Amino acid sequence: MKCEEFKKNIVELCDKNTDPRLIDECMRHMEECSECKSYYEGYMATVNMLCPRYAPMTIQPTSPKTKIESYTIEEKHSKKQHKIQQLRIRFTQIAAALIIFVAGVMTGLSNLFSTDAKAVTSPSLIFEQAIRNVHNAGSFIINMNARTLPNENMAYFDPEAEFIKISLKVLHQNDSTFWRLEKEGGRTILFDGREQYMWDKIGSKVRGSVNTGFMEDFASLLQPEKLLEQQKTAIADNNKGNIKISEDDSKIVITTYTEMYDNNLYSLLNNSKQEKHKCIMENVFTKNDGLLREIKVWIELDDKKVLILSSSDIKYNTLLRKEDLLHLPNIDKSQWVQAEEPLLKEGVRLQTLQNETATDAARRILTAITSGNSEQAKEALRAYDQTELTKRLKGCKVSEFSMPKKKDDYAGVYIFYKLTQPDGTSQMHYIALRQNNDQRIWILDGGI
Repeated sequence: MKCEEFKKNIVELCDKNTDPRLIDECMRHMEECSECKSYYEGYMATVNMLCPRYAPMTIQPTSPKTKIESYTIEEKHSKKQHKIQQLRIRFTQIAAALIIFVAGVMTGLSNLFSTDAKAVTSPSLIFEQAIRNVHNAGSFIINMNARTLPNENMAYFDPEAEFIKISLKVLHQNDSTFWRLEKEGGRTILFDGREQYMWDKIGSKVRGSVNTGFMEDFASLLQPEKLLEQQKTAIADNNKGNIKISEDDSKIVITTYTEMYDNNLYSLLNNSKQEKHKCIMENVFTKNDGLLREIKVWIELDDKKVLILSSSDIKYNTLLRKEDLLHLPNIDKSQWVQAEEPLLKEGVRLQTLQNETATDAARRILTAITSGNSEQAKEALRAYDQTELTKRLKGCKVSEFSMPKKKDDYAGVYIFYKLTQPDGTSQMHYIALRQNNDQRIWILDGGI
């Protein structure tokens, strides 16, 4: 076996139904060729991190600032309400389907539309060809419509929400990359080549380094090569018809079918199993230039297809002015909270908070907010508008805090509690807390 043939067949090593003779031949080749062995080890490391199984896992756990509809205690056992109010979808859960979308944005997929490739029906080979042809456009703009909320994080999707516009603009200039990700009427994130800035319409203003995860899973849009490898591996075993390709005189349509778990956090509280749902994605490429022109993503709920995301416009190598891309709110730089700064100086308070349990931290933080004394939780609320929080929860009472609940795709924990409104009605809520900062103290990370 030659090196070129080995690399062509490497995806087959991830398929449990591959001919054992081919596997043996590949293994023998690796024993004789150290370069291909290194190639294989690097490839499998990527596969192990990225390959999705039902619900794709995040490479690094991301923030779940997911704002869910609360429900009354009396109604929480209602099956209908359970399905409507508790299904919440994170970007990672549809990432496997979005991979082809990303590939089209960043690549021409020229071999897919060549004379030779038209006769090829293997999806794995199509993706192999796409990977070899990945190249960055000088600039691009993606305009999408998605069911989400304006001020929630970029990983949040909700089948019950109205559609809002999301825009991603990317500019490659010399050896630098600049980008701006924006939700209409809500959260905006930009990268100026050195720092990231994130702000919204409810007072949050945070800045951080190049590695700060404000963009969350949308950052995968900037790494098409890895996403193509992931998708190619995921469809290597296509016995269940996970991908279909059709074409006419002007376009090629690639439809991907995956399964995903809902993000029903209340199943953690009840120790119940999460439901699986089908995710369907349709991608339309034009034959004359090999570029992606349209994308749609559906989730099947109770045998009904619900459109979650669709593209409205995709532009390549368009004119982008750096000044417009990097425009910031007109505020003093001192008003930006630095994400990486130490939360506390050394002292008794730091030691006290380091010894605090997650449940105790949740009780302290929420009691401080509802009592109007948010200063008692200021370290945990750095990214929030404390005045807005205390105003919104004024007069409420909190009680019945749960033990910490974990999810595999999140670095923090969830704490459930009962919130009693001033009128006496009670509802179950949750907050998310993380402790993965240098000082190991609990900070609020969503849900409120």
